[in-house]
Amino acid sequence: MKQRNARILAIAAIACGLLGRVAMAEEASKVIAGLDLGAAIPVEKTTDRLDTGGTFSPYVGYLMNDYLGLMAQAQVVGFPNDNRPGIRDKDATWAFGFHAGPRIAEPFALGDITIEPYQTFQVGVFTGLAGDTPISRTSWGFSTGGGINALLSEALSVGAWARYNQLDQRVNPTNEVQFVTTGIGITYVLPAK
Repeated sequence: MKQRNARILAIAAIACGLLGRVAMAEEASKVIAGLDLGAAIPVEKTTDRLDTGGTFSPYVGYLMNDYLGLMAQAQVVGFPNDNRPGIRDKDATWAFGFHAGPRIAEPFALGDITIEPYQTFQVGVFTGLAGDTPISRTSWGFSTGGGINALLSEALSVGAWARYNQLDQRVNPTNEVQFVTTGIGITYVLPAK
């Protein structure tokens, strides 16, 4: 019971801190658009069927202020398949996903450069683009993680990111498809009118 109360208190404190930051924010809302490029790395039992591949993910978002916003992202991932003796496999697994969710950031100045660490949690739909692969049907999934951007100007930032992805599709009877994506990204910021 004490542990539960401590968790509730911690969550309430974090929420109050975020709401306080939102209330103090003087920045106007913004629209962002960008592209993430990087590696897609299978984890857990997914490594039995897939090797490291790649990803690209265009995204758009609406930032209510410097700290809180909503993002939508299209994600394309491709993996070379591990060949399994005696089983007919495709040469590659391809998947397309579309997911959306909140974006929380905490920008700070480091000398003349603004640094922006951020986190996202997005839920959406993923579909396989090749049959007879670990990702061969349409299902829900989620993508969560974060990154850090360095603002090069008021309108342009570059950074690094990493996300954990899980799909409601099975690589075997008991394990879901899981992979980590990581790489570099570029973000363009437009003030909302």
